[in-house]
Amino acid sequence: MVTTEEGAVSTPDPIFYVNGKRYALPAGRGETTLLQFLRDNGLSGTKLGCGEGGCGACTVMLSHWEEGRVVHRSVNACLCPLYAVEGMQVVTVEGAHFARVTV
Repeated sequence: MVTTEEGAVSTPDPIFYVNGKRYALPAGRGETTLLQFLRDNGLSGTKLGCGEGGCGACTVMLSHWEEGRVVHRSVNACLCPLYAVEGMQVVTVEGAHFARVTV
């Protein structure tokens, strides 16, 4: 929450990141899947295959903070509600260079 100069409390817009680019979560799109959002925004590398989470064509990586460390996990974008990625980093096949780890 953010306090304005007038003392009012406002909540910042919910955001998430895709391949390092910041996006505001669009209001009124509760039925939208992450896959639909990605494809609507020109990221066509994530595919709709079976639409049931079985084929893996829609797999993306989600990263978020948990207990003081970054946690990475794969999700099926065709099943993931868009609003479920608030505050997270989404890495698609187009942004695979974000996921490189150097040792």
